[in-house]
Order: sequence, then structure tokens, then C-alpha cells
Amino acid sequence: NWSRLKEWRFWRHPYQEQSNPHADVRTDDVSEDVPDGELCIICLMRRRRTAFIPCGHLVCCPQCAALVERESSPKCPVCRQSIRASIRIYDS
Repeated sequence: NWSRLKEWRFWRHPYQEQSNPHADVRTDDVSEDVPDGELCIICLMRRRRTAFIPCGHLVCCPQCAALVERESSPKCPVCRQSIRASIRIYDS
């Protein structure tokens, strides 16, 4: 059940979100307002807002995408293609 998994991940690290003062979490990005198909595939807490270049997969929130990019050899979590950069996607 996705709801249970999201709740478990939230309570597993309850202060992780609050400890990052630079986190850009808007009220429309919280999991209660986001359909399951639009959730970040890594944290399952925030809306997907970042696409990886060159593959173009839109699968992560900006916070998780930054973590992926910090790896020594960053790869897309979906296709495992090397990542050169990421780009923020804005809804109209």
C-alpha cells in the first residue's frame, strides 16, 4: 500500500526535511496533494520536478535529484544512463 510506505518513510526520518534550511518544499508538493503517479520515485514524498539530461526522465523531486547528482558517477534511477545535468520542470 503506497500510503503506508509513504507514512513509514516520513516517520523513519521525521527531522530530515526540517533539518535542511534550503529545502524548497512548496505546499502543493507535499504527498497529500500529489497523485501517486507524480511522486518522486526515490523519497515518495514530493512531486517530480526535475528531469535528467540527456535521457529526459522526469522521476525525482529537486532534493533527491541533487543527491543523485552528487554521486561519484551519477546515473538515472530509471534507465541507468549517465547524467550530465538536471533541469527543473515547471507546471503551467
